[in-house]
Amino acid sequence: MKYAALAALLLAVPVAAQNRAAEIDFENSLQDSSLLKSAQNSAAVERTLVAMNDGPEAGGKVVAYLREHDIKVSVKSQPEAVKTVVEKGRTSITLSDSLPAYPRVYGALIAKEIAALMLADMPACAERSYMRRATSGRVWTELGGEPSSLPVVEALTGDKV
Repeated sequence: MKYAALAALLLAVPVAAQNRAAEIDFENSLQDSSLLKSAQNSAAVERTLVAMNDGPEAGGKVVAYLREHDIKVSVKSQPEAVKTVVEKGRTSITLSDSLPAYPRVYGALIAKEIAALMLADMPACAERSYMRRATSGRVWTELGGEPSSLPVVEALTGDKV
Protein backbone atom coordinates (compact mmCIF):
# COMPACT_ATOMS: atom_id res chain seq x y z
CA MET A 1 0.00 0.00 0.00
CA LYS A 2 2.80 2.41 0.91
CA TYR A 3 4.61 1.68 -2.35
CA ALA A 4 1.47 2.26 -4.39
CA ALA A 5 0.99 5.68 -2.81
CA LEU A 6 4.66 6.57 -3.48
CA ALA A 7 4.34 5.47 -7.09
CA ALA A 8 1.20 7.56 -7.52
CA LEU A 9 2.97 10.57 -6.05
CA LEU A 10 5.98 10.17 -8.33
CA LEU A 11 3.73 9.89 -11.35
CA ALA A 12 1.90 13.01 -10.27
CA VAL A 13 5.07 15.11 -10.21
CA PRO A 14 5.73 16.31 -13.73
CA VAL A 15 8.96 15.19 -15.34
CA ALA A 16 9.82 18.80 -16.14
CA ALA A 17 9.78 19.67 -12.45
CA GLN A 18 12.10 16.78 -11.70
CA ASN A 19 14.47 17.93 -14.47
CA ARG A 20 14.40 21.51 -13.19
CA ALA A 21 15.29 20.31 -9.70
CA ALA A 22 18.28 18.45 -11.16
CA GLU A 23 19.31 21.61 -13.06
CA ILE A 24 19.13 23.68 -9.88
CA ASP A 25 21.26 21.12 -8.04
CA PHE A 26 23.79 21.22 -10.88
CA GLU A 27 23.92 25.05 -10.88
CA ASN A 28 24.39 25.07 -7.12
CA SER A 29 27.25 22.60 -7.41
CA LEU A 30 28.90 24.88 -10.01
CA GLN A 31 28.59 27.84 -7.66
CA ASP A 32 29.99 25.74 -4.83
CA SER A 33 32.96 24.72 -7.01
CA SER A 34 33.50 28.38 -7.93
CA LEU A 35 33.52 29.28 -4.24
CA LEU A 36 35.81 26.35 -3.54
CA LYS A 37 38.25 27.46 -6.25
CA SER A 38 38.17 31.01 -4.89
CA ALA A 39 38.93 29.73 -1.39
CA GLN A 40 41.74 27.55 -2.74
CA ASN A 41 43.23 30.51 -4.61
CA SER A 42 43.06 32.69 -1.49
CA ALA A 43 44.75 29.94 0.51
CA ALA A 44 47.46 29.64 -2.16
CA VAL A 45 48.11 33.40 -1.98
CA GLU A 46 48.33 33.22 1.82
CA ARG A 47 50.71 30.23 1.66
CA THR A 48 52.83 32.17 -0.82
CA LEU A 49 53.04 35.23 1.42
CA VAL A 50 53.93 33.10 4.44
CA ALA A 51 56.64 31.27 2.49
CA MET A 52 58.00 34.57 1.14
CA ASN A 53 58.01 36.09 4.61
CA ASP A 54 59.92 33.10 5.94
CA GLY A 55 62.50 33.44 3.17
CA PRO A 56 66.02 34.75 3.82
CA GLU A 57 65.80 38.22 2.31
CA ALA A 58 63.99 39.31 -0.83
CA GLY A 59 60.68 37.61 -0.07
CA GLY A 60 60.58 39.05 3.44
CA LYS A 61 61.23 42.56 2.13
CA VAL A 62 58.48 42.19 -0.45
CA VAL A 63 55.95 40.97 2.13
CA ALA A 64 56.99 43.72 4.58
CA TYR A 65 56.40 46.36 1.90
CA LEU A 66 53.09 44.73 0.96
CA ARG A 67 51.84 44.79 4.55
CA GLU A 68 53.27 48.22 5.36
CA HIS A 69 51.38 49.75 2.44
CA ASP A 70 48.24 47.62 2.92
CA ILE A 71 48.40 46.15 -0.58
CA LYS A 72 45.82 43.45 -1.23
CA VAL A 73 46.67 40.40 -3.37
CA SER A 74 43.82 38.52 -5.02
CA VAL A 75 43.18 36.02 -7.79
CA LYS A 76 40.64 36.77 -10.52
CA SER A 77 39.90 35.85 -14.09
CA GLN A 78 41.90 38.17 -16.35
CA PRO A 79 43.97 37.94 -19.53
CA GLU A 80 47.19 39.22 -17.89
CA ALA A 81 49.20 36.98 -15.58
CA VAL A 82 49.48 39.80 -13.04
CA LYS A 83 48.52 43.44 -12.82
CA THR A 84 48.60 46.22 -10.26
CA VAL A 85 45.60 48.51 -9.96
CA VAL A 86 44.72 51.43 -7.73
CA GLU A 87 41.04 51.63 -6.83
CA LYS A 88 39.70 54.26 -4.47
CA GLY A 89 43.23 55.06 -3.34
CA ARG A 90 44.07 51.44 -2.46
CA THR A 91 46.66 49.49 -4.38
CA SER A 92 45.97 45.86 -5.15
CA ILE A 93 47.73 43.15 -7.10
CA THR A 94 45.60 40.76 -9.10
CA LEU A 95 46.87 37.39 -10.28
CA SER A 96 45.19 35.44 -13.07
CA ASP A 97 43.18 32.41 -12.06
CA SER A 98 44.68 30.53 -15.00
CA LEU A 99 48.08 30.44 -13.28
CA PRO A 100 49.14 27.34 -11.35
CA ALA A 101 48.39 28.08 -7.70
CA TYR A 102 51.90 27.47 -6.36
CA PRO A 103 53.99 29.75 -4.16
CA ARG A 104 56.86 29.80 -6.64
CA VAL A 105 54.61 31.03 -9.44
CA TYR A 106 52.67 33.54 -7.37
CA GLY A 107 55.75 34.70 -5.45
CA ALA A 108 57.79 35.69 -8.49
CA LEU A 109 54.88 37.63 -9.97
CA ILE A 110 54.00 39.37 -6.70
CA ALA A 111 57.68 40.27 -6.24
CA LYS A 112 57.81 41.71 -9.76
CA GLU A 113 54.88 44.02 -9.04
CA ILE A 114 56.04 45.02 -5.56
CA ALA A 115 59.60 45.65 -6.77
CA ALA A 116 58.21 48.14 -9.28
CA LEU A 117 56.45 49.96 -6.43
CA MET A 118 59.44 49.74 -4.08
CA LEU A 119 61.76 51.25 -6.68
CA ALA A 120 59.32 53.80 -8.13
CA ASP A 121 61.27 56.73 -6.63
CA MET A 122 64.52 55.59 -8.22
CA PRO A 123 65.40 57.32 -11.49
CA ALA A 124 64.69 55.26 -14.59
CA CYS A 125 67.91 53.47 -15.45
CA ALA A 126 69.32 50.06 -16.24
CA GLU A 127 70.04 49.41 -12.56
CA ARG A 128 66.42 49.94 -11.58
CA SER A 129 65.29 47.53 -14.30
CA TYR A 130 67.87 44.99 -13.18
CA MET A 131 66.84 45.35 -9.51
CA ARG A 132 63.18 44.75 -10.36
CA ARG A 133 63.95 41.56 -12.24
CA ALA A 134 66.52 40.46 -9.67
CA THR A 135 63.96 40.74 -6.87
CA SER A 136 61.65 38.38 -8.75
CA GLY A 137 64.52 36.01 -9.41
CA ARG A 138 65.60 35.97 -5.79
CA VAL A 139 62.07 35.24 -4.60
CA TRP A 140 61.86 32.42 -7.17
CA THR A 141 65.04 30.82 -5.83
CA GLU A 142 64.12 31.48 -2.17
CA LEU A 143 60.93 29.50 -2.77
CA GLY A 144 62.91 26.56 -4.14
CA GLY A 145 63.07 27.35 -7.85
CA GLU A 146 66.14 26.54 -9.88
CA PRO A 147 67.93 29.57 -11.36
CA SER A 148 68.26 27.71 -14.66
CA SER A 149 64.48 27.38 -14.96
CA LEU A 150 63.42 30.95 -14.19
CA PRO A 151 60.11 31.87 -15.81
CA VAL A 152 59.67 34.74 -18.24
CA VAL A 153 58.17 37.60 -16.23
CA GLU A 154 58.61 40.48 -18.65
CA ALA A 155 56.05 39.72 -21.37
CA LEU A 156 57.04 42.63 -23.61
CA THR A 157 60.77 42.03 -23.71
CA GLY A 158 60.74 38.28 -23.16
CA ASP A 159 63.55 38.69 -20.61
CA LYS A 160 64.09 36.03 -18.05
CA VAL A 161 64.49 37.23 -14.51
